[in-house]
Amino acid sequence: MRELMIQEIRRIRPHLTAAALAQVSDESLIRMLSSHAARDRRHRYQARVMIDGVRVSLGYFKTPEEARSAVEQAKFRYSIGLPLTE
Repeated sequence: MRELMIQEIRRIRPHLTAAALAQVSDESLIRMLSSHAARDRRHRYQARVMIDGVRVSLGYFKTPEEARSAVEQAKFRYSIGLPLTE
């Protein structure tokens, strides 16, 4: 498991050497991976709608066009009485 974490960190942070990562605790490796996942989410576009005063998240999308399309589809589905997502 540790080797898999090190391989993934080296993929996303190529400047870190295997020798340097070998000295890092498992908890720090997990934090590095978690930090990357959170940063990756921030570079996406979130689609959400308000339904009866409640904000409903439709997920994250790579482009603003995909997010807009998800919002339009959810509004249409809501207008005809279907669940917001499939």
